[in-house]
Amino acid sequence: MLIAFFFKLREYRLPVSLRELLDLINALKKGVIFADVDAFYHLARTIMVKDETHFDRFDKAFSDYFSGIADLDLLESLKQQHNLPEDWLRKEFEKT
Repeated sequence: MLIAFFFKLREYRLPVSLRELLDLINALKKGVIFADVDAFYHLARTIMVKDETHFDRFDKAFSDYFSGIADLDLLESLKQQHNLPEDWLRKEFEKT
C-alpha cells in the first residue's frame, strides 16, 4: 500500500526518495499513529515533504490516492482476510 502511495507522490512530481518512504514505514512500525487518516496525513506530509512549496501537490496526491478510504470497514476486512470470528476480533480490539 505504501509503495503505491510513494509512486502516486512521484506521479504528482513530488521529490520523494526511498529514504522518506523508509522513514514513514519505520514511524508506522513504531506506532507513532494508529488507525487515523488525519494523523497519517500529517505524519506522511511531515516526513515526505521537505519544502512547503510542495504542500499543494502532496494534498492532491493524497486525496487522489486515498479517496474513499474513510468508507472502509476495517473490522470487516480483517475478518475476511483471516477468517476470524467477529466476537474474537472485537475482544482483541477492546483489549488494545
